Amino acid sequence: VLTYTYLDRFRRPSAGAVRNYAVARFARIYPVFIVSLVLWFVYALTITRSLGDLLNSERFGPLNLLMNGLLLNLVPPATSINPPSWSVSLETIAYVFLPLLLIALTRVNSATWAFVSAGLLVVCGAVLMHRFNADTMNSVVYQTPWIRVGYALPAGCLLACGWRLL
Repeated sequence: VLTYTYLDRFRRPSAGAVRNYAVARFARIYPVFIVSLVLWFVYALTITRSLGDLLNSERFGPLNLLMNGLLLNLVPPATSINPPSWSVSLETIAYVFLPLLLIALTRVNSATWAFVSAGLLVVCGAVLMHRFNADTMNSVVYQTPWIRVGYALPAGCLLACGWRLL
């Protein structure tokens, strides 16, 4: 969907187009992320019943709070304060790389090339996932997200690009 929406805007990217893209993506995820972070903190505080113990825990340490606040909770050494928020960090990383990928995709002029390239990326990604023993949902979600960004995002973008060229 993002490729279809933004591909033409990145054929000749301008500062305004990049700014509008960044603001739209930020506004989509950050407000809800912060609310969920605060709610998770309140929940953890009610269970722990001690602010000092909570803030001294690894999960709520200063570096981890900062990295979570910057949506970098998937980047080591951080851990997600709110466990499901790993996906928001991954989405943020994808949003950062998407404009560069879209600029490259503006040069694709063959649907066949786009579809074959997407297929090859998926095969390579599956091989890498298997190589890293990503045979369970836990390992796919929590241990190999960078591989997924590296093959699934470009493969999806290539499929959308190919579809547009049909």
